Amino acid sequence: MAKAKGSPKTGGRTKGTLNKLTELIEAVTETFPNGEQGFWARAAEMAKNGESAAITIIASRLIPTLRPISQITNIKLGSNNLFQDAQREKGNGLKLE
Repeated sequence: MAKAKGSPKTGGRTKGTLNKLTELIEAVTETFPNGEQGFWARAAEMAKNGESAAITIIASRLIPTLRPISQITNIKLGSNNLFQDAQREKGNGLKLE
């Protein structure tokens, strides 16, 4: 039998270790009587009492945060050389990526 080259795989999770999401679900299930429904009921109750963190959690769940959209930038092209025009505009404060 030929000897395997290289070292054995030693990285990664230990066998039987739970995924972080699984750990979170188990913690919610153990903490709240009705699991996820109990969590949301408690968050709603806290939001009604004015807890700003609970209000933020519920709001972000109902209306996800929108990513900003950059404004349209007009670049005046004065020559036939796009590179020179872009360099000129960059000197005027335009951020080119």
